[in-house]
Amino acid sequence: MTGIPLRLRDRDIIQDQEHRVFVTIGHIQPVERVICYLKYVPDPNGKWVSRGVHYRRVFTGRITSISQNLGSLPEGYLIDDPHLGAVLPEVPKKDISVYYSPEQRLREILNDGPFDSLEATAQMIAEALHDYVGINMRYLGITGSIAWRAHSPQFSDVNLNVYGFSNAWLLQNEFEALNEHPKLRLCTRSDWSHSLARLHSRIPMLESKEICRLFGRRNALCYDRFRVTPTPVLLPDEAPILYGSESYSTISSEPVTIRFLVDDDSYGLFVPSLLGGKSDPVPEIGGNNVTRVMIYDGIFRALIRNGDEIEVTGSLQQITRPDDPDFCEYQIMVGTQRGAGREYVRLR
Repeated sequence: MTGIPLRLRDRDIIQDQEHRVFVTIGHIQPVERVICYLKYVPDPNGKWVSRGVHYRRVFTGRITSISQNLGSLPEGYLIDDPHLGAVLPEVPKKDISVYYSPEQRLREILNDGPFDSLEATAQMIAEALHDYVGINMRYLGITGSIAWRAHSPQFSDVNLNVYGFSNAWLLQNEFEALNEHPKLRLCTRSDWSHSLARLHSRIPMLESKEICRLFGRRNALCYDRFRVTPTPVLLPDEAPILYGSESYSTISSEPVTIRFLVDDDSYGLFVPSLLGGKSDPVPEIGGNNVTRVMIYDGIFRALIRNGDEIEVTGSLQQITRPDDPDFCEYQIMVGTQRGAGREYVRLR
């Protein structure tokens, strides 16, 4: 628990003055507000407990649950965002009462020793990332319920952040080294059976074989009942798109499907994932090409590579820049509230 940083990052955890707990979304963040989603609310019958207060979880992991909770937020938390072109939950920084630092929380566990078996698992995995991959401990953090001390060894998960562009790619390229750890193993397709079924129920147009192809590329660790996917997070000064430098306007009210050849996956490991390349001519924009895919749906993060030909269904958007009135390009965004259940990426 520390002072509020000047710029918050993806997967940071904050709490407002009414004790609601939010998780930040993505590396495109305004200065005075925080784009985030509501995850926990105080509830005397809730099973998560932090500092004597009980909480229940209101975020189910689906984009639709973010939309369903918008009505419970104060009016000042709902912003018609001029950059992203959508009404989003954005907590004003002045209303943040507590910031939970993932790095500081991990340092506490490392320095003081784990308090319970869940913290011990988090420490073991963090040390494995250091010892087997070579990531400096200062660039690791523990997020999720452990970060704000609401976890339980009986039902909570372990969620780790890996900070920095170079560390993210180091992890991506050296992930298999973790298979040498005596207590950890790399997850295989069979370990994803529940997640595969959930994704198919959420996006029925994705066939099981297509989902399996995607999940065959997912990096995750298995230990006991835990399946841990260390998540790369950009440092604030590494964000490729500064908030306010662009503006997105949606062209079609319905999702649009394109074929896209990827030639730049540099920022494909993060949220939002950014994929550069070129589409086939798109009729909805007069035969012009889409040159970027932006993915906010974390299930598709880090699964697409340079040279991939993909089919993308999402929100077709025009990109403009306030400092260049002649600039005009197009992107597809995957993971919008309007297109929930109908936006996806598949390998061709």
